[in-house]
Amino acid sequence: MIGYDTIHMFIDSYTLNKADISRLSQRLERGGYNKNTGEAWNVGNIENLRISVGGAGVSIKGSLSGFYYSNNTMLVNRGEVKKAIEAVSDTLHVSLNTAKVTRLDIAADFIMQNEPKAYFDILGTLVYFQRLRATQNTLYYTRGKENLQSLCFYDKIQESKDNKKEMPSVCNECGNVLRYEARFNARLAKQMQRQEVLASTLSNTDFYNEVLEKWGQMYFNINKFYGVGNMGKVKNVTEAKDYIFAVALHNMGAGDVDKILSEMKARHLFNDRKYYSRLKQSLDSVREKYLTSSADDAANELDDEVRNVLAYK
Repeated sequence: MIGYDTIHMFIDSYTLNKADISRLSQRLERGGYNKNTGEAWNVGNIENLRISVGGAGVSIKGSLSGFYYSNNTMLVNRGEVKKAIEAVSDTLHVSLNTAKVTRLDIAADFIMQNEPKAYFDILGTLVYFQRLRATQNTLYYTRGKENLQSLCFYDKIQESKDNKKEMPSVCNECGNVLRYEARFNARLAKQMQRQEVLASTLSNTDFYNEVLEKWGQMYFNINKFYGVGNMGKVKNVTEAKDYIFAVALHNMGAGDVDKILSEMKARHLFNDRKYYSRLKQSLDSVREKYLTSSADDAANELDDEVRNVLAYK
């Protein structure tokens, strides 16, 4: 199943009833005044949502799926998102008709044959993104200083245990649930090449399909470390050396290679930063020459899961 998860929305104050804003402010735990403007503000949690109220308007942040469903695996799909937004509106007693969506996460859960962490080493570099193995059970890709986009792969069952959240029995029985999440962290409208993205836009078929396509495209843009099987390309000693090098890189895993590259940067091994890019490109070219997709069942399994979601959206 694929659907929306975390969402950030903002409603301009001039579109809201002042009485509604006042009542919402009174439900929040903390409040104060801006020393420079004298403007009042209030912040607090309502259910699992973080609500901020100020002179400019109302900010709503949190997991839409976590708000709408009782368990930790269900995701809000296109057919359900309108009802989910209405449920938030009813809870806050504030109309979300004009709410602008500034952040949006879309995710899918895959029931896998192996532990989720077994798939992390086949996920290599992604152009313009930094690869980060945050924990044993979590792999991130982040883009630039502003981190407008990020990808996250993690063990959903372990994440639920760590956060003391309940999982459906079927997920606990299967044992291996890998979540792949694409996060559009800011400037959503610009990323989707739209003038604006409103809460009502989320149920639009064209918009939903566009987000799904980006989710799939970013996954398939990741350089995969597939099984080593192109020994037939070896014709001389130099190519044999490169083949052994490719096998060693594959066995090290993407995380170990990234650690070495990061340490080189930290020690300022090269005066010119372009040399780090050239080194990474050189490593990638060796891998691409000798690593084949047909030899790695785990890589193909994950590829197929993503393709199936895109095919049956």
